[in-house]
Amino acid sequence: MSYVDEVIELVVKKNPDEPEFHQAVKEVLESLRAVVEAHEEEYRRDALLERLVEPERQIKFRVPWVDDKGQVQVNTGYRVQFNSAIGPYKGGLRLHPSVNIGIIKFLGFEQIFKNSLIGLPIGGGKGGSDFDPKGKSDREVMAFCQSFMTELCKYIGADTDVPAGDIGTGAREIGYMYGQYKRIRGLSEGVLTGKGLSYGGSLARTEATGYGLLYFTREMLKLAGKDIAGKTVAVSGAGNVAIYAIEKAQQLGAKVVTCSDSTGWVYDPEGIDVAALKEIKEVKRARLTEYKNYRPNSEYHEGRGVWSVKVDIALPCATQNELHLEDAKQLVANGCIAVAEGANMPTTLEATQYLQENGVNYMVSVGDSISSRQELSDMVLFDLGLEGVEPVKLSDVAEIVVTDNSDEIYAKLNGDNGILLSFTKQSNYATAEVSNNIADRFETLEAQYDGLKFVALMDQGDYIYLIVETILSSLLWGAVFSVVVLFLFLRDWRPTLITLISIPVSVIFAVVLMYFTGVTINMISLSGLAVSVGMLVDNSVVVIENIYRLRAKGATIIQAAVSGAGQVLGAVTASTLTTVCVFAPIVFVEGLTKQLFTDLALTITYSLLASLLVALTLVPAMASGMLRRDFTPKAGLLDKLYPAYRKAISWSLDHKAFVLLLSLVLLVTSAWGALSRGFTFMPEIDMNNLSLEITMPEGTTREEAVEAADQVMERAMSVENVEAVGFMMGSGNMGGLSMTSSDNGHYDVTGYLTMPEGTFGSDAGREIEALCADLPCTVKASGVMSGMMSYMTGSGISLQVYGDDMEGLQTAARALGQRIGQVEGVKDVSDGLEDAAPALQVVVDRNAAMTRGVTVAQIYMQVAAALQDTTTVADVTLDGESMELMVDAAADSKLTREKLLDLTITPDSSMSAAMSGSSDTSGLSQLTGEETEEDDDGSFKLGEVAEVRETVSLNSIQRDQQRRCITVTATLADGYNVTKVTSAVQQAVAPLALPEGVTVEFNGENEQIMDAMSQLMLMLLLGVVLVYLIMVAQFQSLKSPFIVMFTIPLAFTGGFLALLVSGIEVSVVSLIGFVMLVGVIVNNGIVLVDYINQQRQDGMARREAIIDAGVTRLRPILMTSLTTILGLVVTALAKNAGTALIQMTTLTTVLAMVTMLFGTDMASEMSTGMAIVIIGGLSYATLMTLFVVPCMYDMMNKKELRKVDDSELELLDI
Repeated sequence: MSYVDEVIELVVKKNPDEPEFHQAVKEVLESLRAVVEAHEEEYRRDALLERLVEPERQIKFRVPWVDDKGQVQVNTGYRVQFNSAIGPYKGGLRLHPSVNIGIIKFLGFEQIFKNSLIGLPIGGGKGGSDFDPKGKSDREVMAFCQSFMTELCKYIGADTDVPAGDIGTGAREIGYMYGQYKRIRGLSEGVLTGKGLSYGGSLARTEATGYGLLYFTREMLKLAGKDIAGKTVAVSGAGNVAIYAIEKAQQLGAKVVTCSDSTGWVYDPEGIDVAALKEIKEVKRARLTEYKNYRPNSEYHEGRGVWSVKVDIALPCATQNELHLEDAKQLVANGCIAVAEGANMPTTLEATQYLQENGVNYMVSVGDSISSRQELSDMVLFDLGLEGVEPVKLSDVAEIVVTDNSDEIYAKLNGDNGILLSFTKQSNYATAEVSNNIADRFETLEAQYDGLKFVALMDQGDYIYLIVETILSSLLWGAVFSVVVLFLFLRDWRPTLITLISIPVSVIFAVVLMYFTGVTINMISLSGLAVSVGMLVDNSVVVIENIYRLRAKGATIIQAAVSGAGQVLGAVTASTLTTVCVFAPIVFVEGLTKQLFTDLALTITYSLLASLLVALTLVPAMASGMLRRDFTPKAGLLDKLYPAYRKAISWSLDHKAFVLLLSLVLLVTSAWGALSRGFTFMPEIDMNNLSLEITMPEGTTREEAVEAADQVMERAMSVENVEAVGFMMGSGNMGGLSMTSSDNGHYDVTGYLTMPEGTFGSDAGREIEALCADLPCTVKASGVMSGMMSYMTGSGISLQVYGDDMEGLQTAARALGQRIGQVEGVKDVSDGLEDAAPALQVVVDRNAAMTRGVTVAQIYMQVAAALQDTTTVADVTLDGESMELMVDAAADSKLTREKLLDLTITPDSSMSAAMSGSSDTSGLSQLTGEETEEDDDGSFKLGEVAEVRETVSLNSIQRDQQRRCITVTATLADGYNVTKVTSAVQQAVAPLALPEGVTVEFNGENEQIMDAMSQLMLMLLLGVVLVYLIMVAQFQSLKSPFIVMFTIPLAFTGGFLALLVSGIEVSVVSLIGFVMLVGVIVNNGIVLVDYINQQRQDGMARREAIIDAGVTRLRPILMTSLTTILGLVVTALAKNAGTALIQMTTLTTVLAMVTMLFGTDMASEMSTGMAIVIIGGLSYATLMTLFVVPCMYDMMNKKELRKVDDSELELLDI
């Protein structure tokens, strides 16, 4: 990030809720960017911009005063003394209800630069209050002003701070304030400007700004051969600036037709009557509604609208941000030729950009653009106005040539010459909408121009539609799968239909909650709905299954509905909260993890809470109506399994040690085996597109590079299923894909290939690499999604080498690169010095320079200006073509190595050289090649104070945290894990002796993985704690929740075993699966333990209660597990890019699992790790829960349970 961008970001962070100040800082620093970047190292070291944007002093105080009714009023006063570097603070006092600290700071910040330009030693400041003088009596205004000055006088003075008038602060207010200042301080001094002439005011003070604005506008128009006379002008405002701008415009022959105040605006087609305006505003202090009394033919309009009038010139003179984007569009449409600002920052950034883009140069835009080469040639540079002396034209001093760089550009599409276009949407527009708009425009252009053809190499809008379609499909079909499972277990359509209703009701409820909490319908939030679809029926399944069971035992429908919901109330509530609470710790995590999962977590939370509400209310209500008829339960899938399970659980209770020891051994073994394979952030994604990097060998000419690239394109197009191929040489960016080549003579080419949906880029990439193996270039194929993930998480191994000494940095980087190259599993090592090039270093003798009255920085500015051969001065449209206007020095005047030490340095020209981009007299001598003798101005040759040394330098110097740095990188060889190789690299470089002051930090993919892992581990641990606390509240016991917690290591065992057997590494994606398991798997344990406790409280023996609860809860446990697993099976089966992107961006298909194990599509590759973790965890844990939890319960809960009678809970009145 550049220094300017860092400071802008810092200002926004340190000064929240101050948009006007943010805007002012951005506008000023952006205009200074070129100067700052030329001296970035020096300015950054001295923190110049940080000091510039931070006020020296900010004063905020209370202003109490009494109105005419005797009521005490309180306002807030401000004085921001921004900068006194060149003199005392100077700036106005604004009295207006809109005043706040942000507005005062923006005004004070701008005041620094305005005051510095007038040539006097004056600093910058601003002040004011949210007091509104409009509608107040003179006595009320005096009461306020006196109270205001009573506090302000402590901080101002003739040599400290000299306030002035501003909006709401005229001669009356200044008079009251000055009188109070004299009374308190006992001094009659020039502490306030804007006073009346009778007590120290100055002539023309009120006219100065308005007159100056018109003088400036007139001169700018004159330079373009235009005259202000006869032009129609729109002016906003009705204060001093506006009134006297109108007056001077009319004196110069223009007609001003508008003015405005805070309530409305006036349009006078005959021209504003300045005398009437002065009487209304300066004498009567009235509203503009009275203007019509003076000019009956004029029009008065409420609100805004000044800029809707057709005019030639617009002069905003009212307040900040008054000219909006819509106003700018209206002005351009009406043919406005000039916009000049008379107020502080009256034009918004968007309006400014629009004016510039449409040929209206910001601040002052002048008339008709130069439209032909002849007009450019005839442009007058200056006219002395002497008889017999012709004006000097551009053609007299320069040759005008139209050229282009087409011979330097290589861009081809499917073998034909083309242009690669990249579109980036504005932040407030939807990607899919922008994509559709662009596609529509392409179709229009193709129909308009014969032979024009557009081919979309990458369209994010298409991917978004695929994702949304896949998610909605998974929601619908997931519901179908859940219903099928329910019907197979219950063999009755009525409870199945009741459970089905819970899905749409819960989704609607969740969407409503999303709306009211500001969660938008996006890929991540839709993914949350898709993830939760299989769990939405879990609570309803438990409730309806219990109602169904009681009804089968002969209970009445009312008894079954009430008791069925009541018996599982605590269990389903606790199970829902445990699932939800695993996402609660997301508020404690940071970085990419939080960005990815916040909306996901909120959506799942809302869905599950909705499902709980539906299960406890709607389901019993519907059951009481639909299960009213007597019925005989049909045999289900599990009827034959119950006897076998009863025997198995009985055997487990008799062999508890074996069951628990087996569980422990499997946990330790599976964890060790899976973790020892290393970690990765996310599995590779194989999509239907491909990126090619074509690297040319050292010394390759452009013609040779073009020939090689053409051969690569021809062979790539011959590969089966390749639809479109786009190649580009040079720098560019396409849809987030960087397409760059170096500037050191290498003509590298980047390509992009697309294929039909359902095909895979990796196969085509391997075939292309093989086909191009014999070419004199290196062709490397990679997936586009891999590149995007590399952008998010880093790629391979990366080290930042920090140090202040450039030679030491280069030595360290070279040594580290050599050492890393010796590590097994590493390839393509870069020490960051590949682009180093020969350089000339000018070493200045500071003492010698100081004796001649210059500093090293001043010498640098003149040398830099002299070295600048070509300057881009404007964008113009000539003969219908848009192009850059560049000024190029003559060939014989360019500064060379031999002439460098002969460069003439002039002490007084340093600042002008920096500002103008030339070296003044020294530049002239250098351009002409003439020798100049030293004059009385102290000029001297550079060689007298400096010497030139030959050295090696990087093409660019990187900085991180205000320190010089070089990045050393390496990629992984195929078949190696990034975390394991990074560990080996860390061990290899640890003993390396680095130069003094040089330090090394690893910041590659491994660090991103470890950071994400640590964040998720924190989330996991906090989730476990919250799950336990919720169960403690449910069971009113510490033992029962502890027993249930044993389902978590069972789930982890299943996940680790599945990863180990399938040969997949532990990744961030799979770790999310473990987090999900914590909340899901305890539900089965809760349902089981809760029912065991109920049975024991009803008098059943412990062992019998355990066995009976296991058999009774076997069906709901298996049903909820299967509905969860099969909830999103359609997403797994979908073979399109949508399913892959869902995983990449939102981890959508968390629970779309079973078929992923055997799938070969892109979604499967992305989702396999998570799918295997969830499948293994749920399958293994569900099975083992039915045996391990009963064993643990039998061991730990031997104490008899006693049911507390309701009478014991009554309060005693003793």
